[in-house]
Amino acid sequence: MPRRIATTLILLLLATPALAAGQTPLRMVVNADLGEHTINRHIYGHFAEHLGRDIYDGFWTKAGTGEWHLRDDVIEALRRIEIPNLRWPGGCFADYYH
Repeated sequence: MPRRIATTLILLLLATPALAAGQTPLRMVVNADLGEHTINRHIYGHFAEHLGRDIYDGFWTKAGTGEWHLRDDVIEALRRIEIPNLRWPGGCFADYYH
């Protein structure tokens, strides 16, 4: 986190008790359009969950070979939409996956 934003957030948190005491609130301005910092693209990754046929007969299939393998058409579709990463298992299922 950039130092300026972190400092502003700390000041805002420290000002919270002052607001209750009736003092003037602090003002924070975030200039997101300046382009000074880049958000890591992996923050916007995707996850796959075991819902319905999302994984088995979705990403994974036994069709053709009789062995579980990733579907080439799904991999190509994910490449076309340029996702930065795909987490599997994702969501709450990951808590119990070994």
